[in-house]
Amino acid sequence: MERLAHSRDEEFRRREQDKAEREQEELAECTFQPQVNQRPQTAAATGRSSGLEDRLLHEADNKAALRERAKRLQEDLEMAQNGGFRPQINDPSQYLDLSTYRPIHERVGALQRAREEKLRMARMQAETNPDLTFSPKVSEQSKRLLMMSRHLKRSPGAEGFEEGQSEAGPAGPEPPVVERLVQDTAAEAARKRQQQQDEQRTREAAYTFAPQVNPFSEKLVRESQLFSGPNRDFLERQAYFEQQRRKKQAAEMLRHARHQPFRPDVRTATQVLEKAGHPTLREDSEARVARLALEEKTAIDQRRQMLEKQYYAQYQFKPSLNKLSRQLGRAHSIEELVSNSHNKKVKEEAARAADMTFRQQHPFTPQLDTETSKLVVSSPTAQHKRLPMEDMGALMAQLQESQREREARLEEERRAKEYEEMKNCTFAPEITHRTPKQPTGPILVRGLGRHLELQDAARRRQAEQREREAKIFLENP
Repeated sequence: MERLAHSRDEEFRRREQDKAEREQEELAECTFQPQVNQRPQTAAATGRSSGLEDRLLHEADNKAALRERAKRLQEDLEMAQNGGFRPQINDPSQYLDLSTYRPIHERVGALQRAREEKLRMARMQAETNPDLTFSPKVSEQSKRLLMMSRHLKRSPGAEGFEEGQSEAGPAGPEPPVVERLVQDTAAEAARKRQQQQDEQRTREAAYTFAPQVNPFSEKLVRESQLFSGPNRDFLERQAYFEQQRRKKQAAEMLRHARHQPFRPDVRTATQVLEKAGHPTLREDSEARVARLALEEKTAIDQRRQMLEKQYYAQYQFKPSLNKLSRQLGRAHSIEELVSNSHNKKVKEEAARAADMTFRQQHPFTPQLDTETSKLVVSSPTAQHKRLPMEDMGALMAQLQESQREREARLEEERRAKEYEEMKNCTFAPEITHRTPKQPTGPILVRGLGRHLELQDAARRRQAEQREREAKIFLENP
């Protein structure tokens, strides 16, 4: 419990020192160092004692933090303008809320502390466990080495030796292990800090260059309000500049809004209707549906009919029909208009008349022999597929179907005949399944050279023939 109640500042300080040591070890391989002097007096007065490399290293982080801060200020301003509404969300959804989200590099300390606290609680539970009875034994050699190490630390000239401490042995009782380890760690950290300070003094002595600042610039920095007070720090000053820029932008938008053309305010339509006592504001959902679906539709139809009557009332002319027109223009039912049986009957009579005219103009009738007549009469499809001659389309379809049936029957007979012929053939050739070896080199074609020679000779003879003809017939005088 005493260890838990002890402040953890020393542990956090030790972690920062370990981190600085690791960074120093990583930068030990970087041998290039610019020759610059210490920072001027005006920069030292700001309270920032970090070196140039640290400032350049953390400049990007500072800019990112500044942008994040400006973004949060903008979001807070927009939220305040919208009424400050913030919905209640559960814990898992908080990780999705960008307004309250903190980057991992900002909350890494809290995460590490929570993790260490969890480990410490687990260690405490393990220490209070009665089942854990193991106690390690230290060998005599380890004890001698430990005593020798302590004796060397207490000897004069060794690090950590204090005045008044004798060389023979400790001045008092041996401290606990935890305190001894903490003292050793603090002594090691102090030694490294002393080394860094020595290196810093050596570097400052080697680099003597110091920039000269204009007296007017010093006076401006000293007397200006932008570089004093809360704006003394660079980040705070940049945040102040960003705030001033946003105020200027808001004033510019307000100035433009004043010069914009008139825009009527239609958001008070409900108040105007209530003041006028409009009946639609007091109706419920069923009454609204009935009004939109029935009443207004009926009123629109009535207005349309009334307008039609008013428009056609100006035309007084009425045509008179004679008795023949009344007989021809008799009323037809809907079934007659849909089926159109009268028109179909007229078309059938016209087709029949055309067929009779065709038969009268073409009296030829082919004579079938006895065998063909028997086949036609005995055909199983000829009895129910016989159609009248006036239906030419059906007749052609019937002929094509008969042709396909005849071809199928002949193909079946041909296959049966081949089967009967090949039934007695018992020879079965042996077929090898090996793939012939393909030649890898050029393929020799016998007689190819002679063939090419004959073609060349034929082309030469043709050329000589054309030359003689041109010379004899004077084609090229």
